[in-house]
Amino acid sequence: MREIEDHRAIGVPQSWLQENHPLTNMVMSKLLTSYMVYPRKVEDKKNFEAYTAKHFYGSIEHLKETFGYTEELAMEIYFVLVKERFKSYKEYKDILTNTRYPSQGKIGSIEALSDKGKFAGEVFKEIVTQKCGVRDAIDELVADGAYPECDVTQMAKEKVDGIEKNTWVRYKSVAHLWATVIDYGIPLTQDEYFDFEQAQSFGMNSANGLVGFVGRAMGYIYSAEQVVYNQSKESLVDSKTWRIAFV
Repeated sequence: MREIEDHRAIGVPQSWLQENHPLTNMVMSKLLTSYMVYPRKVEDKKNFEAYTAKHFYGSIEHLKETFGYTEELAMEIYFVLVKERFKSYKEYKDILTNTRYPSQGKIGSIEALSDKGKFAGEVFKEIVTQKCGVRDAIDELVADGAYPECDVTQMAKEKVDGIEKNTWVRYKSVAHLWATVIDYGIPLTQDEYFDFEQAQSFGMNSANGLVGFVGRAMGYIYSAEQVVYNQSKESLVDSKTWRIAFV
């Protein structure tokens, strides 16, 4: 995670998008998913690192089986990725060994967190299109039954205040990315990352694949740049927003 020009940035190598290679698309898909699911710099730090550690490890067999890499070359790429992301190999191994994820459908699983992220994306789109406040957007969406099904059992206990705090506030910084997910058909793989290479636009004037997703997400940032909530005067896009930046 890094910050440039007072904004948080997810670095995307422009050459990778131009090459459109399955290997670099896979790496970018995992990277984008990690930021989208665990966007908070402090509270999510441990889970973010654990998620990336898990997927770096899973990349070894993928490089060998899918792309025909030798064991030696796959391991070489693997160690470069680890060195780039973690302080040391020991730290990486400790994180990999000591982290467990809830199974699919359970609260805290990648699937369940993605449902909450998508709801934040719906709130983002409602604010942009209807020029309304967060509360009004949440009220409208809950009334329409858009709140994630995995949390239906909590609805009696969780008021709109709780939804705003536990879902919107948590995912506001990446809500434009989740809004883009809603606009595409993007499979969540068995390895629990969104395969943006397979992204199919739902009838809009947007390209398919990773290139289309990135372009659409950047367009949402542009559309939301000047949007201010009606009541709180808080900006929809601010210094905490994770923006895609070409490197």
